Amino acid sequence: MLQKFLNQNLISTVKDDAAFSKLQTSARNLANKISKNKTKIQSYTLVAFDPNINADNHIVEEVNKIISKKWNTFIQNTGDTHLTVIRAVILEALELISSDDINDGNLIWLTSRNIIRYYKLGKEKEILIEFLQKLGGQIENQAQTNWSMTFDKKNKIVQAKIVIPKPSNVQSTIEKDIKEAILSIAEGGKNPSSPTLVDGAWGTHFASRVSDIINQVVSSSLIKQGKTISSFLNNQDNGDGDHFQLIDMRTHLLWWKEACYSPVKDMSYIEISKAVLPIVMPFDYSRFVPVLYPLSADYFLREVFQKVYNGDNKKIKLTEIIKRFKEQSKEIESFIPGYHADYNNRISLLAFVSGFLKGDYSLKNINKLIGINGSDEISMTEIMLWLFHDFQSIKIISQK
Repeated sequence: MLQKFLNQNLISTVKDDAAFSKLQTSARNLANKISKNKTKIQSYTLVAFDPNINADNHIVEEVNKIISKKWNTFIQNTGDTHLTVIRAVILEALELISSDDINDGNLIWLTSRNIIRYYKLGKEKEILIEFLQKLGGQIENQAQTNWSMTFDKKNKIVQAKIVIPKPSNVQSTIEKDIKEAILSIAEGGKNPSSPTLVDGAWGTHFASRVSDIINQVVSSSLIKQGKTISSFLNNQDNGDGDHFQLIDMRTHLLWWKEACYSPVKDMSYIEISKAVLPIVMPFDYSRFVPVLYPLSADYFLREVFQKVYNGDNKKIKLTEIIKRFKEQSKEIESFIPGYHADYNNRISLLAFVSGFLKGDYSLKNINKLIGINGSDEISMTEIMLWLFHDFQSIKIISQK
């Protein structure tokens, strides 16, 4: 990313290889720092993509310190372009992080894919779009692999085949144990009577003892066989299990689409206020869909939402949508995730909505905290998808 910014003359004040090397080192140090905290990855992403970020932003100041440790005349040498250089260093760090861990790359992708269209990008637009397209392509490929069924050359689904091993010598072991037990029972001293007597005592005792010993031997053998099978299944590759889970998830999603039922509200989406439907539905959907999913899953959600919403989907001001959430806050406050109020860093749209409902933020804070204007217009479908991506981001951030 640094090289691309330099090639586009966006950081032309970096005039020599030594200075460029210091920026690369700073980016690596920054990557090591923020990769340990996924919340920071999200905040740094929101700063890096915004060309109008303020110089007094907390993250900007942090990166300035990191660069200045390697290049103590950084501000003096870069002048008015120092903010662009700082963003380029953050982007370089994010690129390093995304190449090391696809989940971190997915977090960057989910965080930036909606908001970037509201940033007033200049010459860096082509660089940023190329970065996101590449990142999105990598995630799509992996998601397609995860979501795909296995097909043979004739395009038939390969059935799961589990071959249970036979416990070695089970039959011969059972026969041997039973024979020894019978001989032991029949021996003199083991039976109080004798088969030569005609009082029937020997036969009665023999039958009783034989039935007990056969039951013990067979039960012991079955337990051993069960342990053998269990051990075998535990050691098998989970590929077939993944396929079964995939089929189950797809079935569940189709049922959800047809039923139009909200698990979190325990009612039909048709009964839910349209004012909060754009936050209820993505919350439910996020509970079904894994963090790594193909783009088609977004279109599936869009189709279900538009079917249920069945209303005017024209664009309206972002502040108006958030006000509607506030008016119906009792309908959503039970499941909206809580965040610590943070006035120093960039936060997600969902974090702002959560804080606004609790009274931590006001609408005048939107631009400073999210990076877009409250007067920017957005459709209900778009806000719904944006919030879904934020719900997905929470799952990645929560991973250990």
